[in-house]
Amino acid sequence: MASDLKLHQILEKLNVETKIAVEIQDWIEDTFEKKQVISMFQFQETKHLPMQKD
Repeated sequence: MASDLKLHQILEKLNVETKIAVEIQDWIEDTFEKKQVISMFQFQETKHLPMQKD
C-alpha cells in the first residue's frame, strides 16, 4: 500500500509539472507569434520610409 501511495504522489507531481510545462510552452508560442506580428508591421512601415543616403 505504501508503494501505491508513493507511485500516486509521483504521478500527481508529474501531472502538475506537465501542466506547468504546457502553460510555459503556450506562453512562449504566444509571445513569439506576437513578436512576429510586430516585426512584420515594423518591416512594412520601414518599406515606406525614404532611403537615407550618406
